[in-house]
Amino acid sequence: MKKRILIVILVAISVTIFIICYNTFGRDEGTKLFESTFDQSLPKGLESKEIFNDYSSAPYEGMKLYRFKITDNKINKFNLEVTNSWSKLPLPEELDLVLYGGTNEGTDYTYNFADKTGLPKIEDGYWILKNEHQNILNENSFNFTLAIYDSVNKYLYLFKIDT
Repeated sequence: MKKRILIVILVAISVTIFIICYNTFGRDEGTKLFESTFDQSLPKGLESKEIFNDYSSAPYEGMKLYRFKITDNKINKFNLEVTNSWSKLPLPEELDLVLYGGTNEGTDYTYNFADKTGLPKIEDGYWILKNEHQNILNENSFNFTLAIYDSVNKYLYLFKIDT
């Protein structure tokens, strides 16, 4: 009898350790960045891909772009979270100018971060921003993280920049 109880306790401890390790180490870098930045959980098992990362050249400076495929079996839960707490596209003009370039009041904005990283122009979907500054266009540096959900193609893009 004592042997069975010991086995049950060991199995319970092993399962607990596995769950803790999976939640700590089993999530990819993009998922961890999204969840820590926006304080929202992504559905488990998403297909993710790092599209661009040039953070290795200077410490704490660079850009990253991740893409997550939201599969059909994960879409309903994710759509509910997004539509309740994110803003509907289009992006605000100043953010659009920083990402995609353009002209505003005679000033050309040629940053084109989207071209450099491979972020497509998304017309139908939602977005959320974590910005370290009040006004993106009036700053000497860019320090923000942006998530854009493409509701047509079911992709979530996560863009981070520190300059």
